[in-house]
Order: sequence, then C-alpha cells, then structure tokens
Amino acid sequence: MGGLMSTTTSFVSKGSWGSVYRVKHLKTGVKCALKIIPKAKYREQLRVLVVHEKKLQFALSGDNIVCLFSAYQDTVNLYLVMEYAKYGHLRRFASRPDGLSENTVRLIAAQLVLGLEYIHACDVLYRDLKESNVLVFGDGYVKIADFGVSRIYRGRANTFSGTPDYMAPEMADTYHGYGLEIDYWALGIVLYRLLYFRHPFRGADKIKARELLHNINTVNLSFPDVGENDELTPTHHFIAGLLERDPLHRIGRHGGDIKQHDYFKGMSFMAIHRKLVRFQVNLPPVPYEATTELDVLPDIDPDKPMNYFDSF
Repeated sequence: MGGLMSTTTSFVSKGSWGSVYRVKHLKTGVKCALKIIPKAKYREQLRVLVVHEKKLQFALSGDNIVCLFSAYQDTVNLYLVMEYAKYGHLRRFASRPDGLSENTVRLIAAQLVLGLEYIHACDVLYRDLKESNVLVFGDGYVKIADFGVSRIYRGRANTFSGTPDYMAPEMADTYHGYGLEIDYWALGIVLYRLLYFRHPFRGADKIKARELLHNINTVNLSFPDVGENDELTPTHHFIAGLLERDPLHRIGRHGGDIKQHDYFKGMSFMAIHRKLVRFQVNLPPVPYEATTELDVLPDIDPDKPMNYFDSF
C-alpha cells in the first residue's frame, strides 16, 4: 500500500497496549486502523511481543487473517497499520442477544475453522482465540487478529500463555505440554459465548483463574436450551466435541475432518472462502470520535514496512 497515511484521524478505542485510530490512505482513500503503542510504558516486554507479532502477521496472508500493511516507529511510539474493521470485534455481538442468529454463528464458525486451518498449516500455534481478537468487517465477514502470544509450532508447547477464560485444560500441564488442539478448545468457548452469552464453566459469578481451571476439569458441560429429556442437536454435539477435555479426542485434532461434521451439513466452505455467502449484521458500525489532535505520524512510505522496525 504505497503513499502516506493521513494525519487527520478518528479515535476508535483504547486497549491494554495502546490506542486505535481510524486513518485514511492519502492516495487510495482506503480506511485503515492505526494502532499506536507508547514505548515508555512497556519497554522490553512490549518490544518482544510487538516485534514478534509484526513478523508473524507480515508472514501470514490468509483471507481470514487481518492484514498488517505497515509497521514503523519514532522516538516515542510504535505504529501498526492494518485493515480497518467497520463493525469492530466480535465481543460487541456476544453482549447483545439480538446480535447474531444461530445460522450466522455457524457461518462465523466456518470462517474461524478456515482461519485456524491456514494458521496451523503455516506451523503457527495461535493461542489467543477470543471474541475481542476476531474482527468483523463491512461485508459481515470476520478475520483473526492479534498474534502477540502466538508462536512457531515445532512440536509440543509448554508455556502457560493466552487468556485464562479460553485456555484448554491441558495448558496447565507444563510437563507434557500441548498442541494445536488448544485453538479448537478456544473456538468452542467462543461459539458457546456467542450462542448463550456466558462462559460454559464460569457461570454468572466472577471467579479466579484457578477456580475456573478447577471447573473446566470437574464440571460437566451443559447447554441452557437443553432439558433433561431433550436430544442434542448438531450444534450441541459440535461445541461439546470442541470442549472435549481429552485433546486426543477433540474435534479438529485431525485437521480437515472438522469440516465434515454435521454442524456444517449443507454448507459450502468454498463459497464462504470466495465470499459468496451474504451476512446480515444487526449492529451499528463501531463508533469513533473525530479528532485532529494526532499529528505525530512520520512521513513514511508504507511500501517499505520492514525497515521501520529493524532498529527497535
């Protein structure tokens, strides 16, 4: 993406690492998201995570992965220029009962399966799938973002890393380690929350990570819409398969077999890949505040993104 970014910006959100602004590419008029991360606040921890994320996102170019256009720095901040998601992150929908239909959740699940399939094929363990890391674009399609805790996968991993609510039970076993199956456990948590607006093992109460881990290993999975004598639907079976405690029997362990599940019966993954399926988004675009206060963007050419981070 050649040319300079505009310095007239709109504030979108503030996250744990920095602030996100909507900016416009001066040549093409394309709207982009600019993430600004202050160096002074995080120093070494930030440097390792952001440089790692930059390298992974530049390397990944799948249709279900948020594109990182450019990464650069000045003496004060780090800057990441990426695709702008009109509807923000998926968490906005998870908090609204009228946000997504069951069929739309199924279509989102298919896209996330395609995204994870691509990430794993690139020998990357994602490790942080959650609603706030899935962005919803103007056409209703979703993409996976934020690779700060991802890693190149060369066998078993044993680092306790990610967001506790979405961690698979085997991640606590740092001796034996874990594999790619943890990403499918997280997918199960995401789908459950999108459908039922709560965590399957947490309930309504706020509990600590250790208590949550205990619940994950001891509490039986249940569904609010299933009575004692009701039969499980393919949706229930699919989520239960993703939330299988034993990773050796978890859906997704054998790669492409997940797409053959009855949950996706009648669905064309090729049509979704080609964006031939229409989505209805029952949510207004993410709000932003117009501002002209941000005038610190360097005069750089985003066609040469790799050079701007090399010295950091």
